[in-house]
Amino acid sequence: MALDKYQSMRDFDRTAEPSGATDPVRSEWEEAGTPRFVVQEHHATALHWDFRLERDGVLVSWALPRGLPPDPRADHLAVMTEDHPLSYIDFEGGIPRGEYGGGKVVVWDSGTYEVEKFSEREVMVVLHGHRVSGRHVLFKTDAKSWMVHRMDPAADPSRQLPPTDARPLEPVVLEGLATGEGWRFSVAWSGPRVVARRAPDRPVGPLGAPLAARRPRANGPVAALRRRLRAPRGRPGPGLAWGPRRPLRFAPRTDGAGAGRALRGTWAAARKAS
Repeated sequence: MALDKYQSMRDFDRTAEPSGATDPVRSEWEEAGTPRFVVQEHHATALHWDFRLERDGVLVSWALPRGLPPDPRADHLAVMTEDHPLSYIDFEGGIPRGEYGGGKVVVWDSGTYEVEKFSEREVMVVLHGHRVSGRHVLFKTDAKSWMVHRMDPAADPSRQLPPTDARPLEPVVLEGLATGEGWRFSVAWSGPRVVARRAPDRPVGPLGAPLAARRPRANGPVAALRRRLRAPRGRPGPGLAWGPRRPLRFAPRTDGAGAGRALRGTWAAARKAS
């Protein structure tokens, strides 16, 4: 049975997830030729988004660590999971800790889709949702892993990809302390300053060289930030705002030149806030 694996992984006396035992063979949506999809924000051990397509009476499912890509220039990982029952399509709530997938589930988007191709190695669909739309393709790369690619132009034409050559801002020592309103001050702690992107997880030093080999401990703060940089409720979800679009600065800084630092116990002035 299509749902045997799904049901064997859950204790329905403990979890509110639907078992699918009373689901129809096919929904009226699929019978009418307008099958549904859902994207569920899943706050499990690691935040991810579950992408599910209604197909032959079940929800064919993938877990997307970064959600659906909003831009055709960047593909996202998709890990295929077990088929889910049709009644899971509007499931929201808490899965008890200790149960498979324990954590909060929220419906992030839903709608219908058109099938252009659906094979064991490639799935091409056109989504019609409230927050996600357009042509997407999922293609298999190994036994469980897939990639998902947006085939249409970027949903936001003005969107820019994070720079690949970002460098940490170095502090500038200034004489005296600025006065008046609208100034911000920060301490530049000792140690190397690095720029880190959430993905790939690789800290970069002032000269652009990766720090992982030379300073292995630099990876610790990056990993910690990845765990804490989770999309808050109410903000755009998969692919729209997974984390900051700009590189993350570990060193205290401002938005432009003139970043301040502590020098021999004194404070230096930072650039005036706009």
